[in-house]
Amino acid sequence: MLLAVATSGCTRPAAAPKVGDSKTIDTKAILTNPKLQSNEKAELLARSSEEMLTMNPAAFMFADRVLELALKEDPKNTRAQFYKALVKPLVALKGIANRVKPIATSTAESKAHYDETIAKMDAQTPESLRVFLTDGPQDIATEKDIQRFIDEQTAAWDGIRLFMKANKESGLVLYAPTTLSIALGAQEKWCDASQDQNGVVTYRLCTVHEKTEFKLAAADAEALQHVAAAIVVYQTLLNHRDLSGVIAVINKFKNQNVNGEVVYNELTKNKDFSVLRNAGGMKALVGMGLDVISGLRYVLKMQASLCPANKADLGQRNEKGQPYGGARAGYVFANGMCLSPTDSKGHSVEYVWKTVELALNGGNYNSTYEINRNGTISERSIMTRPAMLLTNPIQDLKTLKFKFNACGQINQLSDDTLGGALPAGGANQYLTDVDTCNM
Repeated sequence: MLLAVATSGCTRPAAAPKVGDSKTIDTKAILTNPKLQSNEKAELLARSSEEMLTMNPAAFMFADRVLELALKEDPKNTRAQFYKALVKPLVALKGIANRVKPIATSTAESKAHYDETIAKMDAQTPESLRVFLTDGPQDIATEKDIQRFIDEQTAAWDGIRLFMKANKESGLVLYAPTTLSIALGAQEKWCDASQDQNGVVTYRLCTVHEKTEFKLAAADAEALQHVAAAIVVYQTLLNHRDLSGVIAVINKFKNQNVNGEVVYNELTKNKDFSVLRNAGGMKALVGMGLDVISGLRYVLKMQASLCPANKADLGQRNEKGQPYGGARAGYVFANGMCLSPTDSKGHSVEYVWKTVELALNGGNYNSTYEINRNGTISERSIMTRPAMLLTNPIQDLKTLKFKFNACGQINQLSDDTLGGALPAGGANQYLTDVDTCNM
């Protein structure tokens, strides 16, 4: 056993922990305990980190260090891997308050806002978290620097996605409160943490919860995988083209009513603007999309256990008279995962999924769009190959040589196929059909 309590006839039960108490993790004592095997040391360190994240979420940087020690003892420890992946997006924020200073203080207005934010942080944030957020170089001065930082965050979230994908059958049981919240801004200044030179981590209990066991079943891991994937997809799409010059253009035209052509012409003075940054990241979105379809099929297949009708009423109570707390009480996603085989119009979701699969795998898809001319509605069909936007994206959007109408709206492109995404062409016809300048 990892945790043992020696008792005697005169031993009093330990007092229940309360908010404001301090707790320690003596990493050196755990690592040098001759009675523990490496795997036991790793699990004890991982459990200690889990408890710290539960009671003091802002101490995540210390939890990360303890988890690092756990993985050195046992690289296969699933609990340590799980929490190490979970806190990585936060760990990647190290020094961010100082890193962004060059770009955050580039104008008088932004400097005033930055100074106000830093002053508020100094007054309200636990000291260890304040030091963590300010301990970094002042290295974010341009759009390229911002985009590199977003790349770091995307990689961290992708780590969560990949862990969940690879560990669906881990059977991991989490010992956490009903709501585990790992956040930066939720702690008061007194609720601090520290680590001494002997490796002892001391942290205050910012909150106290009754510990609850939550199973990370395959369905829960599947859901968490796609939550992380959604963030990766969003940030990849946001960040896949160079945005150099955008901030200068925003500042130049701030509070001015200028049309799209004027803005575009100013942006394209920067040779790097709109150049593709990460073709590999775009291609990876295809696999993520196919994973989502696979996950949805799994959830639909497992509806009997993931959406049990006998517990659908959250007002029901168990044999102890306690609320179930959800259709899947005892699992990470306690409220169940309910999915209908048909959409609101009665169409099969499987048909929709197959259509999406076809598109992601490079197939052609016949799309239609509406044309509104003076209240008269008509439709036009256009052949599309959506995957081309991901697998073979245009290297530089400036090569499309946009032309604009009198209202500053794009009305013509040099490539009618949009880089192959419209195999039979039709981009310029679409722009003509949706042109509202003279309406």
